[in-house]
Amino acid sequence: LGADVVSGAVTPPVGDEVTARQVADRAHLDIGAITDQWRESAPALLELLRTRTRRRYALLALDLWHHENDLRGALGLAALTEDADQLADFPLGGLAKVWSADRPAVRVVATDTGQEWVLGEDPRLTLRGTAYELARAVTGRRGVRQILAMDWTGGDPATVAPLLPTLPAPEADLTV
Repeated sequence: LGADVVSGAVTPPVGDEVTARQVADRAHLDIGAITDQWRESAPALLELLRTRTRRRYALLALDLWHHENDLRGALGLAALTEDADQLADFPLGGLAKVWSADRPAVRVVATDTGQEWVLGEDPRLTLRGTAYELARAVTGRRGVRQILAMDWTGGDPATVAPLLPTLPAPEADLTV
């Protein structure tokens, strides 16, 4: 994604078709070649992130943070939770702005930072979790069963939980 943004091939956010093309374009490369591509594009990418003011460019940081945690989980390493507060705010703040009135309202509270997002008006339901778990839940890193198992109060979250992921929720549970 970073190399494609720097080259102007895409601008965030990207969909499944772009991701599929990116994977196909690099399928023949070994990890060294992919790492070299990252090294070559990193200075321009950092400059872009430093100078662009549109929030969509922050998606690159969100993408990197989540993929790093995906890799850490696959390698059996502990999660990297630094900056989870900022990374939870990006998707939850977005959800708060576009939450439809026909959906049940929900208050989302980060138990470790005190951050709070209100999705809809006059919520009875409340979802509590660490900023890290909330960030992972709303970006397709937690399945609906896992979201339902989180700390909910004020009613049955069954109708709300499937609406929270901004990316497709996995069918199998992810733990990191």
